[in-house]
Amino acid sequence: MGQLEHPAIPPAYLIGVGDDQGPILVMRWIRGVPWDEKLAELASPEGDGLLRGAVLRSELNSFVRICEAVAFSHSQGIIHRDIKPSNIMIGQYGEVYLLDWGISVELQDDGVYNALGFAGTPCFAAPEMLGRAPKLDPRTDVYLLGSTLYNIVTGYPPHQGETTEEVFEQILTSPVPTFGEGWPDALEMLCRKAMEADPNDRYA
Repeated sequence: MGQLEHPAIPPAYLIGVGDDQGPILVMRWIRGVPWDEKLAELASPEGDGLLRGAVLRSELNSFVRICEAVAFSHSQGIIHRDIKPSNIMIGQYGEVYLLDWGISVELQDDGVYNALGFAGTPCFAAPEMLGRAPKLDPRTDVYLLGSTLYNIVTGYPPHQGETTEEVFEQILTSPVPTFGEGWPDALEMLCRKAMEADPNDRYA
């Protein structure tokens, strides 16, 4: 976070060790509401959960701010790995912040991060995150942005299951989720491409 100076990324002011030898992280105090809570309140009264019209356009503006923050972090060689609405805060005056950089990592010189295992949130995760020795790059975050877009429009994450194992199975067998009636064509196209199983088929 200390390397990422961007309006949508809260600054870290101090990192160190306290008198009790415990770690200290001092960052900006963000006042606002988690985006997942706001989206739940905006759920469509028509019963299908889809956001529409001016409400959808307003939330997409917030999504664009997050995409800009992620693009900036990628330009600095850092991937987030846990993008989802609950890690996004909407401030008192409409500010948008991408939080929880706790599992973010710096890419190697070849533009890849060799993970030791799974880290992230299963119901949003990309297929490559589930491998025994995952190789991750910015396109992993692109998938997570697609998962977040899916959640914005529908009101729920793209992958569902009673157990983590069931969620992982769904990711591996159906990485591109089902799109019901009512999706705007352009958004469905964007979401499908961002969530392709093969990272090479996603947006760069």
